Amino acid sequence: MKKGLFPANVSAILIPSAYLAVSILLFVFTAKTGIAKISEQRKGLSEARKIQGVLQQKENILRQIETEVPLQVDILANVLPEKNPALTMISQIKNLAAVSETTITTFKIGAQNDSGDLSFVDLNFDIDGGLTEVLSFMNSIKALAPLSTIDKAKINQAGGIASANVTIKIYFAGYPTKLPSLTEAVSDLSEEEKGLLVTFSGLTLPTFTTLTPQEPVSRESPFD
Repeated sequence: MKKGLFPANVSAILIPSAYLAVSILLFVFTAKTGIAKISEQRKGLSEARKIQGVLQQKENILRQIETEVPLQVDILANVLPEKNPALTMISQIKNLAAVSETTITTFKIGAQNDSGDLSFVDLNFDIDGGLTEVLSFMNSIKALAPLSTIDKAKINQAGGIASANVTIKIYFAGYPTKLPSLTEAVSDLSEEEKGLLVTFSGLTLPTFTTLTPQEPVSRESPFD
């Protein structure tokens, strides 16, 4: 009869001990895996709560400003347009001249400058009228949209008539091309930004005419 590797009393202790060791190892492995999973789930839950808080904050802000945004966007789009607004400014200046008893004789649009985030284009024009009216006109330019500044002005007066050659810079800027992340928190406007909006809303905005398309009309003679 072949004897075992270990005596019977040793085998009786060793075999249960081996099962116990394997069970302990399995328990430790399972516990480590479970703890890692729980930690991962807690981290995911924390991130989800954080995102929920950001989205709730955005919703609250949007609910507060939803009636103001369209008007503010319209104002800003006219005050600081996306594209070269020289022609719009020419129309604004002509309208201002019509109510200020002055006459615009020439316009000259210069090359636009796109070297920075804020672009500008020079607009040169000649204006005639009484000295008081010409000075009042030049002072009123700052109340027009798009945003502009007087770069140069040369005034000559003869026989009660003033003639001025004026160059203004008209500003414009491209709109943002990248939207912020949906989970990125937003902040309300600062007091300075709110003040700028109030100032911009007081400017004289350009008026645009929308033409209504007309249906084709049949004509008996092509020469009518």
